[in-house]
Parts: sequence; structure tokens; C-alpha cells
Amino acid sequence: MKSHTIKMFIFVIFTILLNYFGKLFAETLSLPFWFDSLGTVLAAYVLGPFCGAVVGVSCNVIYGVVYSPLNILYAFVSIFIAIIVGIASKRKYLETVFGIFSVSFFLAVSCVFVSVFLNYKFFNGNIGNVWGDGVATFLSNFGINKFLSHIVGQFYLEFLDKVITMFFLFASIKCFRYLKIKSIKKIKKCKKENLYKKDLQHLFLLFYFFNY
Repeated sequence: MKSHTIKMFIFVIFTILLNYFGKLFAETLSLPFWFDSLGTVLAAYVLGPFCGAVVGVSCNVIYGVVYSPLNILYAFVSIFIAIIVGIASKRKYLETVFGIFSVSFFLAVSCVFVSVFLNYKFFNGNIGNVWGDGVATFLSNFGINKFLSHIVGQFYLEFLDKVITMFFLFASIKCFRYLKIKSIKKIKKCKKENLYKKDLQHLFLLFYFFNY
């Protein structure tokens, strides 16, 4: 029990760091992604939506303390992500490529809804990413409504990010299952070899006994 708790604790710390450094990596290179929910989806799949939400919120709090307190507000986005992935996992929606794309789209729409509201409430609609803001500015210059432009700019980022994030989760699940099956086969093979050795030992003892 204690060993299981320690493993779970290490896993949670790993997922929080994955979120934090993913976000830092994307911002440093000015990528058209967030990369701040890789750990959240992993935790939500393995440990459930509550733990996924804890991981996501923890990253938002850490990033808010280190950089800007307003980042903490986007913890609501992390909670939405954890809940959706947790539910999708229980309903077996993450077993196929189609399911992954469908959940990615739903995540993107949900994140746009929450993020655009927060963007207008605290940042005058600015998305906070050079690519997303660039798309919004480009559309505004063509006379498209500012609010709609920001929605499209946010969706541009969110959809790319969520597709990559969910395929990261999909690949992680497949790799884990492959390694688990390989490990089970190896254990079975070892057991068979041990049984074979025991049979040989028994035969040798019988042979020795009757000859004696």
C-alpha cells in the first residue's frame, strides 16, 4: 500500500512538471500551441478527473506565482480538460483515432468558451500567444468582427494543441499496454522455463532413485 502511494505521488509530481515545462517550452520557442495540459490528460486518464484537475490547477498556480498571478484564473480551463478526459476515458472514447479526434475537438471548443471569456474579462480579448493574436489581428484587418476574430484565433491554437495533446495520450496508452503485454509474456516464459527445469530435476531424482 505504501509503495503504491509513493508511486502515485511520483507520478503526480511528474505530470505537474510535464505541464510546467511543456508550457515553458512552447512559450520560449513561440510555438502555436500551449503544451500545458500534457500532464493533466495523463493524470485524468490514469487517476481520474479529480486528480487530473489537481495536476492542472497545480501547474496554473505554480506558473501564476512564478510569472503572473492572472495565470491562476486559467485553472478553470484545466478543470474542464480533466473532467472531459476523465469522462471520455470511462466511456472508452479514447480507444480509437476517431475518438481521439472527437474528444480533441470537444476539448478545443470547451477551452475556447472559457478562455475567450477570461481573455475579455482581464486582457481586453488578447489571447496571449503570438500565433493566436496574429490570426485574430489578420481577420480584424479584413473587417471581421473583433469578438469573432478572437474566437477563431483562440480556436486556431486550441484545436492544434488539443489534437497533439490527445495523440500524446493515445501514444502513451498504446506504449504502456505494449510494454505490459511484453512483460506478462516474459513472466509466463520464465515460469514455463522454471517448470521445465523442475520437471528435469524430478526425472533426474527418479532415475537416480531407481538406479540406486
